[in-house]
Amino acid sequence: MVIAFVVIPILVPLAIAALEPPANRARAWIFVGVGAVVATVLGRALLDGPVTARITENHISYEAEALSNGGVMVVLYLVATCGSLLASHHSYIRWFGLANLVAATSLALLYQDAFISLWCGWAALTSLLIARHLRLSSTTNRVAERAEARFEAGHRE
Repeated sequence: MVIAFVVIPILVPLAIAALEPPANRARAWIFVGVGAVVATVLGRALLDGPVTARITENHISYEAEALSNGGVMVVLYLVATCGSLLASHHSYIRWFGLANLVAATSLALLYQDAFISLWCGWAALTSLLIARHLRLSSTTNRVAERAEARFEAGHRE
């Protein structure tokens, strides 16, 4: 819960801010601020407790009794995480943000009681996709760098 409630709403917009060109970073920091507010409120709810988790049908249902405005926090959480992706300068990140927003909205509408559990499952899946993308892009970059070096070495001779 600490990862989902406190770390992710700050980490995602921070990662996007780091990827943005300098001209777009100020806008990205707005989402970091929203994420910090969300993390503070959700973290406080975790500390104030109690937080319960119970198995319901095929999912885990979480409840933080100290959280009185859960719907608002879900919206702000999505603004911080998906909004930062959608506001990115990079088109592939915007598409990823749109996919996340559609998934989150669908999960919230279809399985309100299971939203947190299913959202964590979705996050695990997308984390694997991000890791694969990074692995492939770093391999592609290394191959391109070697080819460019060979090309430049051939033109020097």
